Amino acid sequence: MRLAWFSPLAPVRSGIASYSAMVLPALAARHDIALFVGDDVWTARRSEARVGTDGFAAVASPWGPVRSAYDFAPIHQARPFDLVVYQLGNAGCHDHMWAYLTRYPGLIVLHDAQLHQSRAHALIARGRTGDLRAELRFGHPDAPPGVAEWIIAGLGNPGAPIWPFTAVPLAAARAVAVHFPALATELREAHPGLDVHVVRHGSPDLLARGGVNSQLPSPNSQEPQPTASPAGLEVGSWKLGVDRPVTFAAFGLVTQEKRVPQMLRALAAIRGAVPNVRLRLVGDVTPYYDVLADARAHGVDDLVEVTGWVDDDAFDRAILESDVCLCLRWPTNREASGPWLRALAAGKPTVVNDLVHLVDLPTLDPRTWEVQVASTAAADATRAWRREEAIAVAIDILDEDHSLAVAMRRLALDAGLRAGLGAAARRHWAAGHTVEHMAADYERAIEAAAAAPAVVPSGRTGRPLPPHVTSDGTALARRLAAEVGVAVDFL
Repeated sequence: MRLAWFSPLAPVRSGIASYSAMVLPALAARHDIALFVGDDVWTARRSEARVGTDGFAAVASPWGPVRSAYDFAPIHQARPFDLVVYQLGNAGCHDHMWAYLTRYPGLIVLHDAQLHQSRAHALIARGRTGDLRAELRFGHPDAPPGVAEWIIAGLGNPGAPIWPFTAVPLAAARAVAVHFPALATELREAHPGLDVHVVRHGSPDLLARGGVNSQLPSPNSQEPQPTASPAGLEVGSWKLGVDRPVTFAAFGLVTQEKRVPQMLRALAAIRGAVPNVRLRLVGDVTPYYDVLADARAHGVDDLVEVTGWVDDDAFDRAILESDVCLCLRWPTNREASGPWLRALAAGKPTVVNDLVHLVDLPTLDPRTWEVQVASTAAADATRAWRREEAIAVAIDILDEDHSLAVAMRRLALDAGLRAGLGAAARRHWAAGHTVEHMAADYERAIEAAAAAPAVVPSGRTGRPLPPHVTSDGTALARRLAAEVGVAVDFL
C-alpha cells in the first residue's frame, strides 16, 4: 500500500518523532511510505534534499523519502496515495497537519486525548480567533457562553480536558487509532459511527543492547527472582553492590507537569533514611522552571543531576543505568508514555501516577503495598491479581507527596521488590508491547482506514465542518479574478 505519513521527525525533539522512527522500519517492509514534515524539520534538513524524478525535493531516509508537507497536494494529485496517516499530538510540531487532515481524510493516530493547548495556541498566535470560536462551537456546542473569550484571553488551558478540541479531526477521519482501550470506548460513545482502533504503544527491546543489563531474566522466564543479600543484589551475572548509590531517574522535559517538584520533596524526605540515593533528570530544561534552584531550596542539589537533552541512544542508556524510573505526569492528556514503555522493556521498576487510562493494569499502592486495579471491563471484573504480577507502583494524586516519599524509600531499600517489579514489568512488555505487537495493530488499522470512505465536507456528525477547515484557499484569488472577468477553473 502507498502511504503518506505525516509526523514530526528528528531533529525535532519530540516523543512522537522517536515513536515514528521506532515503528516505521516494520511498516516500510510492507508499504511504500513517503514522509511529510513541517517547516521545523524541513528547514533543518533542506540542505540534504535532492530533486527526485517527480520534480519534488526529498531527503533520503531508511523508511522512504522525507518531503515538505507543502509538496503533498501536488504529489498526491499526480499519483494518489492509498492512505494518509497523521501522527497527531498536543504540541506545536503537529500544527502543519491541520491544513491537510480535513481536506485529505485518513487515519488519525491520536496520541493525546485532548489537543486544546496546541490548537488554541496555533489559532490565537495567527490572529485566527474567529476560527477558534468556530471550532469550539462545532466541537462543543454546549460550552457556556464566553468560553471562547476565556481561552482567547489566555486563561483556557485548565479547561483542556473539558473542551479538548478533537472534534474536527475526529469528524473528518476515515478511522482513528489510540493507545488505550478505555479511551477507544470513550471516543466511540462520544462519536457514534467513529471507527476507533487500539494500536498498542510499543518499545524496542532495550536489553538486546547487550552488556550487564542483558543478563536479566528473559521475559518468559519462570525462574525465581533475585533477592537482596548482604553482598548485594544478584541479577544474572551482574552484582549490584550495596555501596553503589540507588539511582532514581525521570525522563523527558524537566517540568512541573512531570512532577519534578514532588520528586525533590520526596528526595529531601528520605535522604536521612536512605543516604546513598540519587535523582537523575534526563531531559531538556525549560525557561519557566528552574529545577536546580528548586533542588537547592529543598537541600538536595547535591543529590540531583540534570543531563539536559540527550539523543535516543543516550536516552536508552540512561534508562538501563537507572535503578528505578519515575514516570509521573499530572495534569495528564491521557498520553501513552514512551519512556515508561521503554523502562518496562528494560525490566525496570517504575513509579507512575494512578491515572484513569491505566486503571486496567495491576499496580501497587505504596500505602498498603497491595495490588490495586479498578478495571470495569467484563473480562477483568473478577480478575484476582497476585502481588507479584504488579508492573509498577502507582501514586494517588490526592496523596502524592506522602505516597511518593513512601514509595521511593521502600524501593531504595528493598532490592528484592525492585527486582520483582522489574521482572513483572518486562513480562508485561513482552506480552503485548513489543514493536511487533504495535506493527500488527497498525496493519489492521491501516487496512480498515484504507477501506473506509472519506466523509468530508459534511463530516460524520451530519453537521458541516467549520468553513475554514474545508476551504481550498483559492477564494480570494477567485474573487479578485472574477472582478476583472478572468476564469480560474484551473484552481
